[in-house]
Amino acid sequence: MFLLVLSLAASVTLLSGQDVTQKPADIVEAVGHSVTIECTHRIPDYDRMLWYRQRGRGMQLIGYMYYEIVTMEPGQDDVQLTGSAKSGATCKMVIPALHWNSSAVYYCAARSHGAVSSTPLSGQNVMQKPADIVEAANHSVTIECSHTITHYNQILWYHQRDAGMQLIGYMYYKIPTMEHDWKDVKLEGNAESGQTCKMVIPKLRPDSSGIYYCAAKGVDDGDVTLSFTHTFANCDTIQWYQRRVSGSTRSMELVALVNYQKASVEPAFKDCVDPAYFGAGTRLTVQEPNVKIVTPKVTLIRPSAHECTNEKDKETKKKTLVCIATDFYPDHVDVVWMVDGEERVSGVAKDPEAQRRGASYSITSRLRVKEDEWHSNREFKCVVTFFNGKNYNNYTDFINGENAEKDKVPRESFLRLAQSARLSYGVLIAKSCVYAAFVAFLLWRLRIVELSREKEQDRKDKNKSY
Repeated sequence: MFLLVLSLAASVTLLSGQDVTQKPADIVEAVGHSVTIECTHRIPDYDRMLWYRQRGRGMQLIGYMYYEIVTMEPGQDDVQLTGSAKSGATCKMVIPALHWNSSAVYYCAARSHGAVSSTPLSGQNVMQKPADIVEAANHSVTIECSHTITHYNQILWYHQRDAGMQLIGYMYYKIPTMEHDWKDVKLEGNAESGQTCKMVIPKLRPDSSGIYYCAAKGVDDGDVTLSFTHTFANCDTIQWYQRRVSGSTRSMELVALVNYQKASVEPAFKDCVDPAYFGAGTRLTVQEPNVKIVTPKVTLIRPSAHECTNEKDKETKKKTLVCIATDFYPDHVDVVWMVDGEERVSGVAKDPEAQRRGASYSITSRLRVKEDEWHSNREFKCVVTFFNGKNYNNYTDFINGENAEKDKVPRESFLRLAQSARLSYGVLIAKSCVYAAFVAFLLWRLRIVELSREKEQDRKDKNKSY
């Protein structure tokens, strides 16, 4: 049984670090099982709960709940949201059947106005650089963020450390606003489309390490809420339309429809909610004193010969390759699988973060392939990209799959040799038995001769005595 690990981060709000609670903090569960994550908040005016999945550095929106109405992002049909997003209520995210790529860090976020969206890397052309920084304490660093979304005018900055995300501050046009705990950080530049917003940390401290995100957003000018109720027993869908008048032309255009508790907004009106899009993130490490930068050692482990031997269905017969990168510092690594020179994404499960072991780090990644593919003599390569503070370098290890036809010949030869050995052993035993019988016969004959001689000698001795 293979286990699936889900690391669940402490929840955050998108605009402040108020009372938002997420549980459990960690889950380890088997593939195919169901898991449930709960999130609650106690912020009176907040009415939306958003759920994110983080793999590596990318933040991806799963979906959100507005009061009891659920809206899921495309491609997230394997996840369910239940409950309520109101203050004091509980919103649950349920994954009914875990699969290998469910391993990730999951966040919930409470919010009041608009919806928030993101993509795994640079959604809607939100660019963030550099991707990695390794610098000594007391030095200064600068991270840049820009976007090309025409009507967006705000950039928010976040700091992720351990399991939590914290708002640093935000830039509205050219006006910076900082959170209380981040007064030593400066925001410069402009948050408008095509401009650059910079976050400057003038003097690094050990606790400055972490991953920094920027997010572009359009500022809400205020929400208008329309409500509708009905008493029709057989009515389960409500449709909202916008009436437009242009001269003598009048038209009705569908805005959204609500079926039970699931809302669907027409593409032309999705921009009305001004979703926020995250950059790819910048990993910052404040280098520890007396700790040198060390490159990783990469080892690729072949599948166990006993794996999936009891499986009868070829579709479920799979082999697991394990890549281990050890003894490196800092933890700026990325692991990619290549099969015959092409990157493989499906069947890959990777540790959410590198694990600290003394003064160095280690990380593992696993690739599951069908047994037939493993027995196709392909090249399987693990590529570990490591940032040493100045450059990105690749460290690799590879193995070739086993060729089933080639493996078959030695096995048949072995069986023939074993059969010949058994036959030879049987012949040897038979010969030994015959030889033992022959020796016993000779010994018996020699004993008869000796007895005859003894009797003859006794007879002669008696004759002499007379």
